[in-house]
Amino acid sequence: MAATATAIVAKTATAIAGRHYLIADARERAIAPFLTTALGAERLLANRQVNTGDYLVCARPRAIVSVAAAASTDTVARTDSDVPGLRVRACIERKTLADFAASFKDGRHANLQKMRDLRARTGCQLYYIVEGPAFPSPGRRFARIPYASILAAITHMMVRDSIMVV
Repeated sequence: MAATATAIVAKTATAIAGRHYLIADARERAIAPFLTTALGAERLLANRQVNTGDYLVCARPRAIVSVAAAASTDTVARTDSDVPGLRVRACIERKTLADFAASFKDGRHANLQKMRDLRARTGCQLYYIVEGPAFPSPGRRFARIPYASILAAITHMMVRDSIMVV
């Protein structure tokens, strides 16, 4: 599953290479080696904690060196849009079906609200990568939530919030 998400993120980032770079959450350790191989170290800044989403695709500012230096001691919560010159183009959240279902129960809808707030501030596009079996039966449960309910929530996010879901 991690390789699939990596391939999607890598293809997206490679398509916009040169002008953009990827900030990957430092907690996404399983994917970091794949991203470094696919993108190269110059287009991947993976040593930061991203508080909104798991990955941020950013336009390369003119003074990338000064922005990277300013951001190196801070978290991306501040660097999302507060560091001068850093322009977020896309925010990507990666979840398994079980984790997505569990977020219903434990109230982690705040993550979705943080993503919508980031889009309001920056105009960035929002993406969810939902990992799991391709076509589970509607009655199959993930974290005790039927897949039909998960699919309804995903559809709701796509229609109401204009979030692209893969």
